[in-house]
Amino acid sequence: MKSRIRFIEDLDSISMQNPVLIQGLPGVGNVGKLGVTHMIQELKAIHFAELYSYTFPYHVLVDNNGILRLLRNEFWFAQLSKSGGEHDIILLTGDYQSQTPEGQYEIVNLILDLAEKLSVSQIYTLGGYATGSVSKNPKVFGTATNLSLIEHLKEENVEINESGGPIVGASGLLIGLGKMRGIEGACLLGETSGFMADALSAKVVLEKLIKLVKIELDLDVLEKKALKIEEVINQMKKMKRPSIRGRPDSESEEEKDDLSYIG
Repeated sequence: MKSRIRFIEDLDSISMQNPVLIQGLPGVGNVGKLGVTHMIQELKAIHFAELYSYTFPYHVLVDNNGILRLLRNEFWFAQLSKSGGEHDIILLTGDYQSQTPEGQYEIVNLILDLAEKLSVSQIYTLGGYATGSVSKNPKVFGTATNLSLIEHLKEENVEINESGGPIVGASGLLIGLGKMRGIEGACLLGETSGFMADALSAKVVLEKLIKLVKIELDLDVLEKKALKIEEVINQMKKMKRPSIRGRPDSESEEEKDDLSYIG
């Protein structure tokens, strides 16, 4: 089985206006996937294609009816230009990323082939920036493929990632390889502990994204999910930790916000 894209809907008859590709695949804190899944629901996007690959993990998924299916990535389309938007939006999410370096390059190039076919003008990738601790006001870090887009990120108070560290997986490769094809792109990373699905981080990333691509999006559902997760975290913090070296249970100010001990 080769990696391939299977189309569900025919988009040839649809005239896209300056389409932007937004990717959110599983990763640190599932920030990107939570964000793009929320966009699919709120924008009432159309599911038009699926990507299958032998480089995904070797299992299938079973739904509530007992029906199994292969792992996949999914493409969705929201024609916002019909209602006066500047861009139509192509959304990419899925079950997993490739498990091999070769697979990452193969899949990303397939995605970019489709992006070129659909005349995508920009790519935004969403993900998490793991810190090992919980923040009530997570920052959004960003990088881009040119200085003009960097300035655009700065205007929206995105902290530019100047560490020189790697962006692993499709979030980095899509904009890196996209640049070689003449498609500009940016990556937005929400600060997250990395220990659980982080709806708050997804929300702050989307707050930046919708300003950058100039679309309207209701974020109330993510806000409610974030509040539920905060309740769980507060309950965890109240749990007594075992005494260490005879020391009574206590937490320093730093430990109160550091959940790295939770397994």
